[in-house]
Amino acid sequence: MGLLYGIIELMDPNPKDEIKTLFTNFLLFKLLYLLVNLVKILFFDISRNNKIIDKDFILSITDCVSVPITIGGGIEKISQMNDLFEYGADKVAINSIIYKNPNIIDEASKRFGSQAITVSIDVRKNNQNYEISTQ
Repeated sequence: MGLLYGIIELMDPNPKDEIKTLFTNFLLFKLLYLLVNLVKILFFDISRNNKIIDKDFILSITDCVSVPITIGGGIEKISQMNDLFEYGADKVAINSIIYKNPNIIDEASKRFGSQAITVSIDVRKNNQNYEISTQ
């Protein structure tokens, strides 16, 4: 078995199932963390509801692990990034906002350091071509 490099958490876009999904995935996460040598953790909320991942959920993870954590999804402002860092994130991943405000990459890098900002890009395969998806 190879080294597990990370876990990508995709939040359930159906709000009534979200609590069940979080609980189930959190238990799975704790089990994996105990059994496998994780070197980093990635959490992305792809529900497109423009809310950052819940503070209590983030704190429950950052309080019990010692590996770098990257959090992304719904981040549109520097202040949201600041909140995520205060909750314990080591890095933030931004995506959609870079198409609306490309300067946010420089702004965030200057404020938090370039090592703390990750740009994620969604790519879709259309026939035999790959396209960047902005939606």
